[in-house]
Amino acid sequence: MTESRLYLRPPTEEDGQQLLTWLEDANHQKGYFGTDVDPSEWMEDYASLAPSMEQLRMFAGFTKDTDTLVAFCNFKPGYPIPWVWDCEVISNPRMSDSGYGLEALALGIEEIFRTEAAHKLAGPVISSNEKSYRLAEKLGFVREGTLRQHLLQKDGSARDAYLYGLLKSDWISPFSDNEKGAPE
Repeated sequence: MTESRLYLRPPTEEDGQQLLTWLEDANHQKGYFGTDVDPSEWMEDYASLAPSMEQLRMFAGFTKDTDTLVAFCNFKPGYPIPWVWDCEVISNPRMSDSGYGLEALALGIEEIFRTEAAHKLAGPVISSNEKSYRLAEKLGFVREGTLRQHLLQKDGSARDAYLYGLLKSDWISPFSDNEKGAPE
């Protein structure tokens, strides 16, 4: 069993401000969203998709050794049915090759499968964002299909997205002795 270098907690308002600075970074936007976006609009849109704000589970990921904010994980039910949860991770752009995004998402998955009635996690990834879909695959997500022209861009064009899914019964945590299945 490998021990995580991170811990998760609910984000504070100050953490949210840090997230906005990450999202305002033009290079981060291009990599994450595939185009320029307005971060505040994206945050409002994301939050509005949850059936209620109480059901939106957000985690801020911090390093254990330096207490540095390195990632955010968001989970919400209803994609499109309540036992299938949407998930995503946003990493600190200055630490994009550290593995912290993968680690934070793994810890978030562990928590959601342990505490919520989630049977499956799912989410679209822009088809041109190889880094993101490779991260999903490393955690055991399976590419279930292509959502054609699924993500609208500011310029009016649309981009394909890959839909990834992870079943609770297929989850193998990098931080537990379980061979398969969610934590007990």
